[in-house]
Amino acid sequence: MKKMKKIKKRINVDGVIRIVLTGIAVIAQLILLILILTYMKQSAVLLYFLLEMLSLAGALILAVKNEIQAYTVPWLIIIFMLPVFGFLLYLLWGRTGMHGRKSRRMRDILAQSGQWLKPDESVLAHLEHSHPAVRTMPRYIEREGFPLYKNTDCRYYELGEMQFEQMLTDLEDAEKFIFLEYFIVAQGKLWERVHEVLRRKAAEGVDVRLFFDDMGSLLVFPSKVYRQLKAENIKVRRFNPVHKNISRFYINYRNHQKIVVIDGNIGY
Repeated sequence: MKKMKKIKKRINVDGVIRIVLTGIAVIAQLILLILILTYMKQSAVLLYFLLEMLSLAGALILAVKNEIQAYTVPWLIIIFMLPVFGFLLYLLWGRTGMHGRKSRRMRDILAQSGQWLKPDESVLAHLEHSHPAVRTMPRYIEREGFPLYKNTDCRYYELGEMQFEQMLTDLEDAEKFIFLEYFIVAQGKLWERVHEVLRRKAAEGVDVRLFFDDMGSLLVFPSKVYRQLKAENIKVRRFNPVHKNISRFYINYRNHQKIVVIDGNIGY
């Protein structure tokens, strides 16, 4: 019982408020859509019929152009079950951010980063010759903009406890920068240890950056900690805040990466 009380105290009240406000805004959008469609159905049968035809055309375009079945099939079911309402839902929440196609801004960023990522065909050829069973994976990774390198070392940790101990040691040795990207950042013993290292390194002049998913950390990472990190010269950002751009509320557009990069030499 005491343990449950401690857990309850750690729930981020600010996060709960933001979830409630976001939920109210989403429900309000749904109610508005229902009212509009009800009015159209009663007073403009022809317009409603045209929208149904538009929904059918949109569903066909979605089926033909989108290559991700896990994304396409659920939207097609919604559109066919609720022709007009489902199509408007798709226009509102499904059209951007969940496609396999990269936006122009993302393409520009990848093009700029490409100047530092130089592929070496000889490395790839050597791997394909020595390990032909895995040749498709490095080819795919290179096509996505991540070249293959040699003279690197990889260590596998069976448990997170083992990895984090070594990671804390490497964080202590950072001289240039520390980049962290996580889906969930939560208060606790591990975060307290990591935070202490990040705070000291930022004070020493190391470039410290933390990027985390807002939805994943919503109830376990209070806004006061967020503000504290900024005051400590740590560059911290939330990915896709749930309370912003509610007109395009991306439930599945989240940042699930768990990455740490230290000085460009060590990565987790």
